[in-house]
Amino acid sequence: MGGLFVIIITLASLIHLVPELTKSQQLLALPAQFVLYVILYGAVWVIFRVKYEQPVWRSLGWTSSRFPPWQAIVGGCALSFLIGLLGAALRTPQVHSPFEQFLRSPAWIAIFGVFAVLVGPVAEETIFRGFLQPPLTRDLGAPAGIAITAGVFGLLHGPEYSGAWQYVILVGLAGACFGWVRYRSGSVIPAVLMHGGFNAVFFVSSIFVQSQIHK
Repeated sequence: MGGLFVIIITLASLIHLVPELTKSQQLLALPAQFVLYVILYGAVWVIFRVKYEQPVWRSLGWTSSRFPPWQAIVGGCALSFLIGLLGAALRTPQVHSPFEQFLRSPAWIAIFGVFAVLVGPVAEETIFRGFLQPPLTRDLGAPAGIAITAGVFGLLHGPEYSGAWQYVILVGLAGACFGWVRYRSGSVIPAVLMHGGFNAVFFVSSIFVQSQIHK
């Protein structure tokens, strides 16, 4: 939280000092999130390497798994459609995500695509399902550990959608599915692949929606 506070203050100061950035301040959302990932990984690295003297990636669940990669990816794509249908049933409001700015030029679309389908799933699954979920499932049991991790996952994504409760629930449910795959496979890799497939569908659909809007 301290790192996030520093990021917010830094970006706010930058916008204040350079007023021209006000029109494109949403473009700062992606680098800000990347910096936050770096801060979180730094903290995790210190915990495992310095405090416990354990290998970082193996401790975070980056181990081999018998869970077929293609099943994880296809499962993520199927999950995105199910979440979309549930979102329609919940009448989720139309909100403007700060990341919509990245869908207005081919270069930004490519950058955002890599972030959404690769960087984001790797970073988020490593932190949530690799770092947070295992001790919770060990101490509280699998259902509680998966549910708590998914709840935190959904709440932290809330600001991207103006805090709309429907999106918090939908993202939390997706996180619970990622968590279940992580628990059953014993590895974070299938969860990453599932998350990537999930994001890929929404990424492609977002491009399609934006193309229709700007016709």
